[in-house]
Amino acid sequence: MDTSRIRSELRVDQVLEQWPQTAAVFIQAKTACVGCYLRRFCTLQDVASFYGLRAETLVENLQEHV
Repeated sequence: MDTSRIRSELRVDQVLEQWPQTAAVFIQAKTACVGCYLRRFCTLQDVASFYGLRAETLVENLQEHV
């Protein structure tokens, strides 16, 4: 896994494991990702689609916390 860049095809669990500080972004976006058992299956693109977010914006916000 590229450890320097967050990409929309990464799974939520990969992001949270590599960059635990990004949990704040998921909480701020009012997602249920932190603590959700599906986070090991959902990509950031899936999260954006489900919650009506722009994937690019979600990735940018997560990247700011890395």
